[in-house]
Amino acid sequence: CLLASTLQPLLAACFPRLADGTSLGPRGERLRVHDAFIVRYDADRDLSVSLPEHSDTSLVSFTLALNSAGSSFLGGGTWFKALQDTPLPGREKEGPQDGVHASGVVDASAGHVVAFAGPLRHGGFPIESGTRYILVLFMYAEDFAYHDYLQQPQQQSTASNYVVYRETLELMSTLNKSSIRD
Repeated sequence: CLLASTLQPLLAACFPRLADGTSLGPRGERLRVHDAFIVRYDADRDLSVSLPEHSDTSLVSFTLALNSAGSSFLGGGTWFKALQDTPLPGREKEGPQDGVHASGVVDASAGHVVAFAGPLRHGGFPIESGTRYILVLFMYAEDFAYHDYLQQPQQQSTASNYVVYRETLELMSTLNKSSIRD
């Protein structure tokens, strides 16, 4: 499977040591999928063109592009606060290089993955037209003490057995606010 053959070893190489001093294992075998879902950005039907700045409650997040800009949609990509206005090698040329724009937006063509630490501030950069689809995966590491590194839960329900963290509440409160623009 793609997860075990490619994605887990990739992340083990990218993140050799976790905050608690442990590793993901030689081939990333401690990684587990916490959640997976498809996001649709649609500029024509319902104007769901972007996702506001937020951070994920995951160790690592993936966005897998299911279609490519140009033929299916214009604009879009994943915006990262840490990359915005950050001088990167090769920025002398105009336009995106290796899928990274000077504005902090990372593009991925269909079938390509953008992987990043979940707590990294990011958002869905607005599409201008068409429909963009991405598969999102939230990953966690087995036996990693998340509660030591996440902010305290804001509300908890024992009846439904769920916890809502500050980052989730922050995202929910900004969904109807202005979107990320350059």
